[in-house]
Amino acid sequence: MARKRRWLVLVVDDDPEVRNSTADVLRARGLFVVTAADAESALDMMTHVIVDVLFTDIVMPGPMNGFELARVARRLNPAIKVLCTTGFAGVADAAAGECNSCERLLLKPYTPGQLSDEIRSALLARR
Repeated sequence: MARKRRWLVLVVDDDPEVRNSTADVLRARGLFVVTAADAESALDMMTHVIVDVLFTDIVMPGPMNGFELARVARRLNPAIKVLCTTGFAGVADAAAGECNSCERLLLKPYTPGQLSDEIRSALLARR
């Protein structure tokens, strides 16, 4: 009997409440989830595990934002699916041309259903 594959999602957000609630929603849907508070921590994690979906905030403190994280993640793992999120309308407007490494942009606040649908769509596109 073949084992069902479980997907790994990396959630990156500097807001611990958003990061943890997002992870909880995805875990409740049967996904393996790891989290990081910034791009540098996320990249370190991606050198140790194969991530199927990167779900990253765009605006984060530190030298690297979510767009830059997405570009580096694609170089590390060309098969990775990347979904970006932001709560800043101005960033969302600029994202159309900037985030060519992101499959989708999910605006905050998003519902658990919207999050699940976007992650599921990204995973189905992997196949």
